[in-house]
Amino acid sequence: MAKFGGSTIGVDGVFIPKIIDRIKQISKKTKVISVFSAPLIIYEEKAKSMTDVAMKVGRSYASSNPIEIEVLREFFGNS
Repeated sequence: MAKFGGSTIGVDGVFIPKIIDRIKQISKKTKVISVFSAPLIIYEEKAKSMTDVAMKVGRSYASSNPIEIEVLREFFGNS
C-alpha cells in the first residue's frame, strides 16, 4: 500500500507525474493499492492542506462566525 498526502501531491497536484512514476516502480515488484489524501491548495497566500482549510471553515461555522467557503467550491469545480 502506498499513501500520498498533501505535500507529496503538491499544490494543485503538481507532483502527480512523480507519484505515477513511483507507483510504476513499486508495481514492478508487487501489487499496489494507492491512497491519496487531500492535496495542498493556496489559501491566504500560503500552501495549505485542503483538510486544514475545510476544518477551519467548519470551525468558523461552529463558532457562528462563518467564513467564505468558495475556496472549497473552486477546488471541486463548484460541485
